Amino acid sequence: LGLSEWTLNIPSNPTDEEIQQAINEAHRQGAVVVANHLVWTYETVEDGTTPTREQLLDWGVDFLEIVNEDVFDEESYQFCLENNETIGVITGTDMHSPEDVYCWTAINVTSFTKEALMDQLREHKTKVIYDPIGVEEKGVYERNIGYILLRPFYDFGASLDEYYIGHG
Repeated sequence: LGLSEWTLNIPSNPTDEEIQQAINEAHRQGAVVVANHLVWTYETVEDGTTPTREQLLDWGVDFLEIVNEDVFDEESYQFCLENNETIGVITGTDMHSPEDVYCWTAINVTSFTKEALMDQLREHKTKVIYDPIGVEEKGVYERNIGYILLRPFYDFGASLDEYYIGHG
């Protein structure tokens, strides 16, 4: 979060050193680094293809995603509480349309500017608000016709994902 440009080439299956290089480059640019979707990668942590929480902490990751959609990652949450000086909590929604919302990342700023938000993020001053039932978004929005037309292809590809040998 907070990058304005990115020129570092990162391969699809980076080495630990390439991941660390990317984290360092993001920090050099003043950004914060978030590790997302850990709750869905536990099996790849066990086989060594995904870094552990401890590795991510050692490498300087700033946040772990604690909630995504309606899935709460209790283990990552406890890990962040135990290491709250060096790694913070954050949520994600993968929101493709504002329908049911389950989680929010709360940041207390006195002015709603990028600088104020980034300052709070750099200091790990976030809280997670989670509602396991979900809250129907009351906003008004237009559906993107491209999303509607292409979504069946995405869903079909996702259904084949478990058959891909290199999945992880």
